[in-house]
Amino acid sequence: SRIVLTDRIHELRYLAGLIAHLREGTSPWAKEKVVEQPEIIARLKQLINEANSDSQSVYPFDFTDKLWDVLKLSKSFDTLRQSFQLLYDQLQTGEFRVLVGANRTSSLAKMLRMQNPNDIVFPRLEMMTCLQLLVEIGVDRFNGELVYRFLQGQYLPNSSDLDPFFLPSMASLESTIERLLPLHFALQSMIMIEGYVRLPKHEIANLAKRLLTHFITSKGTDAFEKEFVYKANMEDIQREEI
Repeated sequence: SRIVLTDRIHELRYLAGLIAHLREGTSPWAKEKVVEQPEIIARLKQLINEANSDSQSVYPFDFTDKLWDVLKLSKSFDTLRQSFQLLYDQLQTGEFRVLVGANRTSSLAKMLRMQNPNDIVFPRLEMMTCLQLLVEIGVDRFNGELVYRFLQGQYLPNSSDLDPFFLPSMASLESTIERLLPLHFALQSMIMIEGYVRLPKHEIANLAKRLLTHFITSKGTDAFEKEFVYKANMEDIQREEI
């Protein structure tokens, strides 16, 4: 398929499913199934060790983003609980210092920013708490990635250009994920158009904003049905890409 970033759509749908379970107070994991996942705990320990080194980087993805990439593979509550307990143990030492992006708003990001472990309120690791902690870092990861890709692709000059299209930080997780889908489609469309059409530099930011405005008028999954028509001159089409 020539359609880009389709894996992110699958992951957004997975995240939306977790949020639905959180809203309903139900488990996303089969209760009768005990799944041992020592590889996830091993990957988490490796991530913690790397984060403790001097070589860690916050850009484009910080510690919580990398944590999502590991913990999204959890297939049981027990794996998730063990993972967060491991993080709690690290935080309680007062010596665990990791870089967290300034725009990350999850509960874990807030804990990781605190210098004194005595100031941290550690919620009990019950199922819905673990699910909430996981979902929050997933939403942060997607928010951060969207900003990064729009800027890296030079579709918009500043991250503040995206602010009008994101929901405020106090919005519900469900509303936030509903907004992330159309924002992602706008990014996907921008990459596809730029791949096939030579765009004048002054036109790129205007087109990006048109796409963002176009897709956010859809609600949630309605964005899947929304079309965007871009009329290009024949001489601007990059025939070698077709």
